[in-house]
Amino acid sequence: MASPYSFVDNADSFAKALDFLSAAQKSPTEQRADIFALVDKYYHHATTKTQALRKARKSTTSTGFRRLDDSSSQDSMELDDTDNRSSAPDAADELERWEQEAQIWDMLRRLLPLRYSGRVATRPAQREISRFQSTAELWDEFIDSDPVAQERKAILECLQTSADDTRVNIDDLVRGYQKQADRGDIIAHGWLHTRSALKMQKNINGWTGPLDPTSADAGRLFDSGGSNPLVTQLDPDVATRQGRKLEQQDEYFERAIWLGCFELLRRGRSLSDIRDWCIERTEVWRAVSMSAMPLPKVKQAEQPSTDPLSALLWRRTCFALARQGGTDDYERGVYGILSGDITSVEKVCRTWDDFVFAHYNALLRAQFDGYLLKRTSPDSTVSIHQAFPSFNALQFHGDASSASERLINSLESNPKTSGEAKNPLKALQGAIISNNLTQYMHDLGVALGKRANQAAPSHLIPEIDSLTISASDSKYFMMNDYEGLRVATHVYLLISHLDRLQSGYDVDPTRRRAQDNIVATYVSILRLANMTDLMPLYCSKLEEERGFFTLSRNITRVEAAADREILLKIMGKLGMNVQRFITYQPRSLLEQAPVPDQVAPAFGAFTVFLNNPPTLKYGRPLKPDFFGDEPENFDTIDEALIRSLEWFVLVDGLWNEFFEAGTAIYKRFLSKSSYYYDDHRKCRTY
Repeated sequence: MASPYSFVDNADSFAKALDFLSAAQKSPTEQRADIFALVDKYYHHATTKTQALRKARKSTTSTGFRRLDDSSSQDSMELDDTDNRSSAPDAADELERWEQEAQIWDMLRRLLPLRYSGRVATRPAQREISRFQSTAELWDEFIDSDPVAQERKAILECLQTSADDTRVNIDDLVRGYQKQADRGDIIAHGWLHTRSALKMQKNINGWTGPLDPTSADAGRLFDSGGSNPLVTQLDPDVATRQGRKLEQQDEYFERAIWLGCFELLRRGRSLSDIRDWCIERTEVWRAVSMSAMPLPKVKQAEQPSTDPLSALLWRRTCFALARQGGTDDYERGVYGILSGDITSVEKVCRTWDDFVFAHYNALLRAQFDGYLLKRTSPDSTVSIHQAFPSFNALQFHGDASSASERLINSLESNPKTSGEAKNPLKALQGAIISNNLTQYMHDLGVALGKRANQAAPSHLIPEIDSLTISASDSKYFMMNDYEGLRVATHVYLLISHLDRLQSGYDVDPTRRRAQDNIVATYVSILRLANMTDLMPLYCSKLEEERGFFTLSRNITRVEAAADREILLKIMGKLGMNVQRFITYQPRSLLEQAPVPDQVAPAFGAFTVFLNNPPTLKYGRPLKPDFFGDEPENFDTIDEALIRSLEWFVLVDGLWNEFFEAGTAIYKRFLSKSSYYYDDHRKCRTY
């Protein structure tokens, strides 16, 4: 029985949703709204699959693509021969793939309404500077006034949501450190081992009150291992201030706390979530230190009421802690997130998403910092700006128009992320983030063309000359990546539709030819999946002749008249010219495969007359069956030509076109055979 996660089910669901866009003529505004709704529908489809896989991860068997032995296409590509042996991924790989797809659709549903609003951007009128405006109010004003900030915020929220959905539960994540903290199930009450050691030393030595770390007594105070000087007090920053150590178990406890705080910020949790997590561990002061501007992934009801000057000063304080303070990389990473630093956060980044998060968090916070400096009194901010340094990610990245593209490119060369960056789904996500989808789709089409023409020339997926794209580049979907090409095809169709609505004209023909290779490849995948009824929908999205060509080469095995009639009805509903398609088939086949000047006879020597002596009344008699015996196998092109004529009987009013095509095909067959005219007594080849 077919798995509920099979390609066939997914392709059918996506096609049904896409078909809605072809249902009726609508205004550009309505079409944009329909596309945004469609992206949202694709996102919910992916999240539903993800949630189901998570629930049934252990019991669900992986499903590979069901190969259907159909090599009928005139231009059979590698899909038919080599690339269709797709190995079934295990449950973990399947879950990860769906999580990445959900992230792609989530990012598109957040960004497309911003990039294709259809309205002329206008800056909201700024209110006069008021000393009563809070940081939260200025933040809302800043986001509303800056389109670049809106995009960066949307990308940041998507990365936070994805992390919250896909990462290990935070309590489970810190459990290893908690176990090394040697405190059983106790997750609260601070540094138990250090407190116990200090208390014991004070009792033994008769010390009372706080112990001066510079005193001779403190010089004799070491941890239980005897190698590191132990802190003399228990305030939160004592280890940094005194340059001394905690007991090793408490250092693990401390790392567990900071790892949890880092993950809370990385996942975009609300201030109330952060506070609850810290209160549970009796570490509420940490929640207070993160309350200035945690940037949650959803707007929170509780907004910090800090004033702008405090926000400016606190960001710079956090930057100093990120670069110079702290006893653990995760602690510095927490303050790095809060200050908009990159270096301290990158030290604890593990994935491609983490690195993108680090940079976009820094860019957005630097933007807001600059906005606060402009929106507050210069007299009150000049001392803060001069006396307390901060990291400016805007200057670090340079030109804002190309900053995203440079960042994504840098992740391909970064040893920590290069492998993940070359994953096709991540490469597609990178193109979305950098607003470079048009170029990515062109490059993907070029790569598919090169792969399709490696073994033999393919008319269906032509090769596009390019010295920069390699057929072996792993960041472009392979021809056996059916699910990946499903995603790429629908992203391309939606983006190209939005581009036409935005600009009013199509792209350069050469670029369009490369991009349409994606759709042509997907149509061939549908043929392999025996989903013939879906092919017209995708061919209708191509230019008319390319669509006719792609469809005609993929339906050569559709022989039943009823199935052909269904296809023609579908084409008519999609607005395709059915009569033109029927007349196009034989013409394109004849143009594609002309008869060479010298060719071996198809049926042997061809003669019309018997060898009997001529009679006075009838002359030389004709052969009863001068075509001879029908061969066991026709040439593929000859069979396709014969079948192309059969479509004419399904549509009225094409008799002239039928006889014109039939005559041309008949001449082709005759021209491939030799026969003798008795009256000329010589051989003539047509």
